[in-house]
Amino acid sequence: MCRGVYTVQYDVISADGDIVRGSDEFAIAVPITIMDMLTSPWLLATYYLLFLAIAVGWRAYRVWRLSGVNALTQYHTEGVHGLASNVFRAVFAGIGLVLLINALFVSAQPYLVPIAWLAWSPLHLLGWGLLLIAFVIVVVAQVQMGSAWRIGIDVGQKSELVTDGIFRYSRNPIFLGMRFTFLGLFLLLPTAFTLLLWVLGDVMIQIQVRLEENYLSETFGATYQRYTEQVRRWI
Repeated sequence: MCRGVYTVQYDVISADGDIVRGSDEFAIAVPITIMDMLTSPWLLATYYLLFLAIAVGWRAYRVWRLSGVNALTQYHTEGVHGLASNVFRAVFAGIGLVLLINALFVSAQPYLVPIAWLAWSPLHLLGWGLLLIAFVIVVVAQVQMGSAWRIGIDVGQKSELVTDGIFRYSRNPIFLGMRFTFLGLFLLLPTAFTLLLWVLGDVMIQIQVRLEENYLSETFGATYQRYTEQVRRWI
């Protein structure tokens, strides 16, 4: 029996044939554990909205203040570049939709096709660990990029190649953080839909990274080539 308030109604027939009717109300209270909090649908949805607000909204605003450039629109919209951009947006929107459905409509959760055998406390802890690490990596990398940060490839961008700070350890720390984010969300909400979004998002990241590497190689030439020889693509 789950926690909540319950009412028991009863009808009793006495020895002389009289019927006695009544009801009793009682409550069952179960202490909320740390794991209950960590698996709260609202906590997960709140984290995701906060991540988007800071890593996308706030960062785009800062770039606009620093350079006057809209970092959300300065990218290719045709060919493979356009496809990757559109799929990325669909993945982020899909994750947000799944998280809101999971939080707002408890009765709809079975339709997300949960993967029950992955609902395991250590995996939940791992999921939150990945999300927190991803948040730090993404924000730090964006700050260190300054006004050079963009969503996608901005062919009109005129800036220096960023190789300091966190970029000394990974050529693509922001994309690395996004990979951690997709995996962490899946571990915290293992369903068929989040599995699909995780795989699709990771494939698009692999494509986008290679597109950006080709662009950087053409733009910075030998300087970028030396950088790739010194620093790994991921870690």
